[in-house]
Amino acid sequence: MFLAQIPGPSRPFLSGLHDWLSPADDARPVDLLFVLAGRMGRKDYALQLFLEGLAPKLLFSVARFEIRRFSKMALPVPLDLLKLAQDVPPPERHFFVLFQGSDFRVQHVPPQRFGTLTEIASLARWLSANPEIRSLILISGATHLRRIQMCCRTLLPRGVNVALLSVPDTFSDSADQHSSAIQTVASDLLEFTKVSVYWAMLRLLPRFSTAGLKTRDGTTGTQDGQSNPRSRVPLRLILLGVAFLFGGETFCLLGPMRYERIVHFSCHAVFYAGVAFVCLGGIIHWATKHRP
Repeated sequence: MFLAQIPGPSRPFLSGLHDWLSPADDARPVDLLFVLAGRMGRKDYALQLFLEGLAPKLLFSVARFEIRRFSKMALPVPLDLLKLAQDVPPPERHFFVLFQGSDFRVQHVPPQRFGTLTEIASLARWLSANPEIRSLILISGATHLRRIQMCCRTLLPRGVNVALLSVPDTFSDSADQHSSAIQTVASDLLEFTKVSVYWAMLRLLPRFSTAGLKTRDGTTGTQDGQSNPRSRVPLRLILLGVAFLFGGETFCLLGPMRYERIVHFSCHAVFYAGVAFVCLGGIIHWATKHRP
C-alpha cells in the first residue's frame, strides 16, 4: 500500500514494478519476427531488424486504425492494405501480414474483446499451420512484455523457442519520450492491473484460450459444449477485487492533496475491499475445485 500522496518513480517498489513488467531478451537470429499491433515504432523497429537479416520472415499484426499508416511504410514489398481491406467491415479489420523475400501474404484475424490474448491465440494457430517455425521474437512495448509472456506460455505450441524484444527509445513516439513521471507510474499501474486480469483468466479459466476464439475454419472453439455460469463467479470476484486494489492505489496517488485525510481513508477502504473480494474469489475457487 502506497502511503505517500505523490511518490516519485524512483521509489524502490515502483522502479521494481517497471522492471518486472519488462522482461526483455537480447536480439538473436530466429525463424520469425512477430510484431504486435500498436504503436508504429514497433513496426519500424521490426522492419529494421528484418532488413538486417535477423529473421527470414516478418509477421505484422495490423489493427483497424493502423491500416492507413501501415500502407505508407517502406515495406519490403509495396502493399496497399487499405485497398485489400475494403471488403471487410471496419470493426472486423485486423490482419496478419507476412513478408518473406519478395513475397507477402495477408490473413484476416477476427478481432475479439481482449486484443493481446486474441493476437497470441491467432499466432498460436498460425504457428500450428507453419510447423517449420521453431524460434521467434515478439516485439512490443517494454511494459507490455510480461503480459505477452504469460499468454505465450499458455497458448503457443510446445517446443517453439520464444524471445521478447522491447522497442528502443529511439523508435518510440515523441509523446512516450516526454511523458511525465506521474504518467509513467499511472501507466505501469494500469499495465499491472491488466497483467492481474490476464493471470486470472488464464489460471482460472484455461479454456478461454479456445472458447470464443474463431479457428481457421471459422468455428468457435469450446470445451464440454457449455460453460457453467457458476464457474465464472470466482473469476468475477477476483477481477473486481483487482480493480478495487488498483483503484484504491490510483486514488491514493492522484487524489487531491487538500483532502489528504479523506483520500487516505478512502484509498485504504477501497484497497481492503479489493483484498476481501480477491480472498473470497480464491476461497470459492478452491472449494469448487476440491468439491467431492
